[in-house]
Amino acid sequence: MPRKFHPPLSVLLIILYSQINFGCSKKDESARKVVINNFPINMTLHGEPILLNEINSSQLYLVDTLLLVEQLELKQWNFNVYSIPELNFVGNLGRVGDGPKEWRKVRFSHQTEISDSGKVSLWVNDIRHARFQLVDLRSNLNKVEPNIFYDFKHPKELDLIQNLIYLDSNKWVGNLGPNSLDRGRFLVYNPISRTTNLIPFNLNVINEKMLTLDDYYDIYFSSLRVNKDKTKLISAMHRFDRIDIFDTSNLFKPILSIVGKKMSDNLDASKIKQDNSYLRIFYFDLFTSESYIYALYFDQPYYFYGNNLKSTEIRVFDWTGTPIAKFLIPEYLTSFTIDEKNGFIYGASYFQEKIMRYPFSLNE
Repeated sequence: MPRKFHPPLSVLLIILYSQINFGCSKKDESARKVVINNFPINMTLHGEPILLNEINSSQLYLVDTLLLVEQLELKQWNFNVYSIPELNFVGNLGRVGDGPKEWRKVRFSHQTEISDSGKVSLWVNDIRHARFQLVDLRSNLNKVEPNIFYDFKHPKELDLIQNLIYLDSNKWVGNLGPNSLDRGRFLVYNPISRTTNLIPFNLNVINEKMLTLDDYYDIYFSSLRVNKDKTKLISAMHRFDRIDIFDTSNLFKPILSIVGKKMSDNLDASKIKQDNSYLRIFYFDLFTSESYIYALYFDQPYYFYGNNLKSTEIRVFDWTGTPIAKFLIPEYLTSFTIDEKNGFIYGASYFQEKIMRYPFSLNE
């Protein structure tokens, strides 16, 4: 049931609010389950280093025919922008600052809108200023004050600092940051009525009272994306070997789960509190197209992250959950994006200080 959002007024309210939300972690049995056994295409991809001056980036985004490379130092601009596949520098996007048309720290969810005239705009979650904006891409390159089609503030107390997806004018979906008092799979927010609806976890949690708010954030964080017609929301979990797809038109009912062979529907909180090695990193980034789901896969103990720079994988599924391909990537990727038209995967290896490009095909 949607509820009116109110910022916390006292410690008592915080405790009460947390206790209410902790009771939501019940698994929904209605989702169809696909257990991954094998992939028809299973091969190693060998790529080439590109953009050799871009050694300090952890995020890549492909929008139309432009590659956006995040600038972590944030001196003047949020992104350097290159044409693909030529990789010519075409400009910068998102002036760094605290003005109404400047960004301090942003997140994209690979969500774009195409106008009748063919102009491509992208949705931007300005997490530092708690603003959600729709920005025309090409006309705003190198502009200090860009043209913004849609600009709406969201309450900082919700802590929507990660993926934020626009479904319609009164329905956004986002995953929650570490400072949120809510703990669920994701949050549905109505910016008109300022009401929220917390979608629960679809796992059975044993000894749940042992989990703190920080534990919930670490355990249940996921990458969110939406399909082209906005009818399906996909959530790939970082700490569990599972991807879940939800029906956006039916109260966000889970309709499909793609899980690894050893993935259990039960989580024992006592094991997490007693043994750090119980937690692993599985899905780390996500890209969706009209026909396919691409997921960056680690399968690495959490405490090895950033230290043991192992090979990674790009796993490909169709929207029915059928495994299509598994590409072994020799580099330790932290972000990737897909150019299906030209047959390239672009990947950022932040810890190895390089950006790679890999040719690929989904034809056997």
